[in-house]
Amino acid sequence: MKRFPLTRFIAYNVLSILFIWVFLFVYRWITWRWLYYDSTQEVGNDLYQSFYLGAKFDMRLAVFLLVPNVILSGVLNKRFFSATAWRKFALSYTSFVFVFVNLFYAFDVGNYMYLKERMNATVLRFADNPLISAQMLWESYPIGWISLGVFFLTFIQFIGVRKIYELSVKVESHGAKWVKATATMAVIVSFVFAGYGKLSFYPLRWSEAYFSKNNDLSQLTLNPVLYFVNSLKFNSTTFDQKETEKYYPTVANFLGVQDPKNLNFSRRFTPYKDSISEPKNVVVVMMESLGAQPLGIFGNPLKGSPFIDSLATNSWFLDNFYVPRYGTARTVYGSITGLPDVVETKTASRNPKAVDQRIVLDQLQGLEKLYFLGGSANWANIRALFTNNIDGIQIYEEGSYEQEDRVDVWGINDGDLFRNADKTFKKLHEQNKPFIAYVQTSGYHPPYTVPDTEGSYKRLTTDDISEEQVQKAGFTSLDQYNSLRYFDHNLKVLFDQAKKSGYYEDTVFVLFGDHNGRISPYYFMEKPEMETGLGQLHVPLIIHGAMIPKRVDHRMANLLDVYPTVADLLSQSYTNYTLGRSLLRRPDNDPSPTFAFEAYQGKMSPVLILPEHFYWSDKSGDNIAPIYKYTKEGFDKPDTSFDAEYLKQLDSLSKGLYQSTLYLYFNNKK
Repeated sequence: MKRFPLTRFIAYNVLSILFIWVFLFVYRWITWRWLYYDSTQEVGNDLYQSFYLGAKFDMRLAVFLLVPNVILSGVLNKRFFSATAWRKFALSYTSFVFVFVNLFYAFDVGNYMYLKERMNATVLRFADNPLISAQMLWESYPIGWISLGVFFLTFIQFIGVRKIYELSVKVESHGAKWVKATATMAVIVSFVFAGYGKLSFYPLRWSEAYFSKNNDLSQLTLNPVLYFVNSLKFNSTTFDQKETEKYYPTVANFLGVQDPKNLNFSRRFTPYKDSISEPKNVVVVMMESLGAQPLGIFGNPLKGSPFIDSLATNSWFLDNFYVPRYGTARTVYGSITGLPDVVETKTASRNPKAVDQRIVLDQLQGLEKLYFLGGSANWANIRALFTNNIDGIQIYEEGSYEQEDRVDVWGINDGDLFRNADKTFKKLHEQNKPFIAYVQTSGYHPPYTVPDTEGSYKRLTTDDISEEQVQKAGFTSLDQYNSLRYFDHNLKVLFDQAKKSGYYEDTVFVLFGDHNGRISPYYFMEKPEMETGLGQLHVPLIIHGAMIPKRVDHRMANLLDVYPTVADLLSQSYTNYTLGRSLLRRPDNDPSPTFAFEAYQGKMSPVLILPEHFYWSDKSGDNIAPIYKYTKEGFDKPDTSFDAEYLKQLDSLSKGLYQSTLYLYFNNKK
C-alpha cells in the first residue's frame, strides 16, 4: 500500500488546526457542564445536534485563525521550516492565537454569568468608561486567578505548538512532485470546505445554531468568537429608552394597549367570533416581488395576471395594503414577528439580537406548522427566525422534496413548490391534522427563469408584444413580464391541487406580495406611487376561502397585521406583543394610517401612509414635518389645510412606531 504523500506543509497545518479545534471543543464541553447543563437536560437528541453544529463552528474558527500560517507555509515552503525568523513567527503567532482564544472564552463565560447571554458587540459600550469597567471586573471576578489560569493553559499550549512545528520540520517529503502538489491542493480544499461548513449552496451560518426553541441550547451551539464578530455588523442598531418612553402613550393608544404603563405593548385577545365560519387550515403565500403595479386589478394595462385578478375579485381583497420596508428578508421578518425591519444596513433577520421574539404564530394551538421554500432556509438567516420562535416548525427546503429540479439560484420553480407542498397538505388532511403553512415563492424575481411552454402557459416574444408596451406598463423587460405571467399560471396550480386533494373547503389562503419588483417608469396608477417611491411598498393582500365573504376593503393595512388577523380567523386566543393589529377588530371605516420606513430626500425615515395623504418625519428631533396629498396633483407640495396639533400627533406616532420597533427588537424576548 502506497504511503500518503506527506509534506511539511500538510503535517504542520493539519496538526495545528486539529490541535486548536480539540481545545475549542473541550472548551465547549466545559461551558456546557458549567453553564448549560441544567437547562438542557430535557432536550434529548437536540443536545447531540448542538455539539455537532458547534464542532463545525469551532472548526471554522480554527481554520480562520490559522490562515496566515497556511498562506506563509505554502508560499515560503522550505524557508518557513528552516529559517529561524519564520520559526519564531510561527510559534509566536500560534501562541498569540491561543492567548486570544483563552482570554475571549474567559470573558465570554464571565459575560454570561453577569448578563445571561453570550458576549456580543454591545460589550464595547463598557469601553466608554474603561476605569469604571476595569474596577467592576476586578471587584466582580477573581481576575488574578483567571490570569494565572490563562497563563498556565497557554504555556501548555505553547509546548504543544512547538512540538507540532518540530515534528513537521522532521517530515521527509516523498513521491513525485505532481503527487505532492495534488495532495497539497486536496488539503487546501479541505480547509476551504471546513471554513465553508457544509455541502450546500449556502455556507454554515450562525442562524443554524437556532434550531431549537431552547434558548440555552442555541447559545451553547454558537461559537463565541464568530458570534461576536457577526454581532459587530449590527452594533449601531440599538434603542433609545427615553425616546421610546416619550412617544409610548401615542403608540399605546394606536395599538389599543389595555394596560399602558412601563413600556408594555402586550394585548390579550380572546377568541374572535363573528359570522365567518372557522377554517381548519391556513396557507399563507408570500408572493415574491409582486407589488400592486404589475396586476391588472390595479389597472396595469397588460393584464398579465388573470388568475390573481380573478382570485382577488372573489376574495376579501385589501387594495391599500403596504409592507413597511423594501426587501424579501425584511418582509419575511416583518410578517413573522409583527415588527417592521428598520435596520438601515443588512436586515433584522441577520441580527442575532433581533431574532428571538414572542410572536402570534407560535401561540396558535392544534396546528401542524410548516414552512416551504424552493431554496435554502439559510438564506438571510431565515432559518433562525422560524426555528427559534415557532415550536415544532417543520421546514421544507431544497433537499427535502421527493422530486427536485433546481432551475436557478432560488431552487425549484414555484409550480413544483406548490405541488410538493400540496403532497404534505393532502397527507395531513387525510390524517385529519389541521395545519398552518408559510409558503415563500421566488419565481417572479431575477433571473426570471421560465419555460417556453408549460400547460396553458406560453412565453411571449416581441412578435406578440413590443418592449415599449412592456416598459410603459412598468416592467423592465419582456422576461420580467413573462415571469409574472408564469407565476400567475403556477399560482393556479396551488388552488387546483387544493380542490383536487380535498382540503380547499376547510382552508383559508392568505396571499400578499413581499414588495414591488424592478420597475420602469409608470403613470397609470391612481396615486403617484412611482413618483413618491411608495409604489415599491404597495402590494396586494388577498384573503380567500370558501368561508370568506368577498369584499373590497379600502382600509390602510400593513404586513404586520397578517398573523393577528389569521389568529382571529381561526378564533384562537393570543397575546400580541408587537405592532400588528387584527383587521377583524378594526372598524370598517377606520381611517388610521399604516407605517413604513423608507428613503426620503436621501435618508431613511419613518412614513405614515393615509388614505389620501402621506407624512414623512425625521427619525429623531422635535421638528414637525409637513403633510402631503397622496394625489397626482398634490404630492410635491405641502398640504397646509391641517392644524399644527394634528401634524404633531402624526409626528409622534411615526417616531413612536420607529422607536418602539427598535426597543422591541431587544426587549421582546421569550
